[in-house]
Amino acid sequence: MREGGSAAAREGGLARARGDGLAHARARWWRIGDHDGVRALRSVLLLVAVVACAWFVLGARQAHEVDQATNVVTASSPTAAQLRAAAGQLHSAAFLNPDRTVDILQARVAILRHRLPQARRILTAVTRDEPQNLEGWIWYTGANLGRPAGRMGRARITALDPMDARAVGG
Repeated sequence: MREGGSAAAREGGLARARGDGLAHARARWWRIGDHDGVRALRSVLLLVAVVACAWFVLGARQAHEVDQATNVVTASSPTAAQLRAAAGQLHSAAFLNPDRTVDILQARVAILRHRLPQARRILTAVTRDEPQNLEGWIWYTGANLGRPAGRMGRARITALDPMDARAVGG
C-alpha cells in the first residue's frame, strides 16, 4: 500500500476505480502482459476450461440417464412406454461412457421388450470384448437359455465365479 497523499486523493482514486466498472477491470486484466503469446495462452486456457465444463455436464447427464434406465429395468413390471424411454436414454448415455454397463442395460431392455436376437447380439459383443465380465456372462446365459450358447455361458460363469455358478444352478 502506498504511503502519503491526501485522503481525498485516495478517495478520488477509489471512486474512479468504482466508476470504471467491471468491464474496464476485465479489459485491464486482459492487457496484462500485452504479449501475443500470453493472449494466445489465455485464449487456449479459456477454451480448455469451457470444453472441460461441457464434458463434465455431459457426463453428469449421461449418469443421470443410466440411473433412470436402471430404475426402469429393475422395476417389477415396466410398461412398454417406460422401456422405450429407457432404450432412448441408454442410446444417449452410450456416447461418452466406455463402460459396458450401458450395453448390458440395453440388452436387459431388449430382453424385457421380447427382442432376444438383439439382446444376444449385444451380449455376444460384451462377452467377446470383455471375457472377464461376469455380469455380461450372466445375462448372456439368461438370453440363451435352452441353447448351446447358454450352456457355454454357464460354463464360463463357473470358471469366473464358482460360488455364483452354484447360485444360478450351474
